[in-house]
Amino acid sequence: MDNISKILDAIRAEGQEEADKITAAGQKNVEEIQKLYSEEAGIEEGAILKRALKEAEEITQRGVSQAGIESRNTKLTARRAALEKTFELAAGKLARLPEAEKLNIYERLIGRYSGSKEVTIVLNDADCKAFGKKLAEAAGKAHNLDVKLSQQTGDFLGGLIIQEGEVETNCTFEVLINDRKKETESEVAAMLFA
Repeated sequence: MDNISKILDAIRAEGQEEADKITAAGQKNVEEIQKLYSEEAGIEEGAILKRALKEAEEITQRGVSQAGIESRNTKLTARRAALEKTFELAAGKLARLPEAEKLNIYERLIGRYSGSKEVTIVLNDADCKAFGKKLAEAAGKAHNLDVKLSQQTGDFLGGLIIQEGEVETNCTFEVLINDRKKETESEVAAMLFA
């Protein structure tokens, strides 16, 4: 029995030795695989970090660009509002001119924009009451026209409308200023925002 015991011990020792070799080889293999995956993970981590940083930079640039656009739009809106207010103030100032100056301006408008010998003029209510008949007489004499004052008044700040049959020429302050706005807008902007 001793022999069998020795044989079994030898087989066990041999088996243990083989198991230890397989375990050592497996452990070495595991370590190599872990090292390989660790290197790959490090490379992938670097690539992900690089992409994330690039994306973050692009998002930041878009945000800065958007903020710049919004800032410019806000400034342009404010400038546009200031320009509009300036032209509104100009129309108001024209409407508050003394009667003699208004008469002179209206008379010149009638002479410049009437194309026939018979015209009817429409004024706003305040101007009509203040000097409507006087204007019709003065413009008629100055330009050799038959000028009639319309019984209806207009709802505008100042100026007048010249009617010649079916044709109307709008010479209200609002329209005259709006016509000149395109020509003078850049000059006014230069004065306001220099």
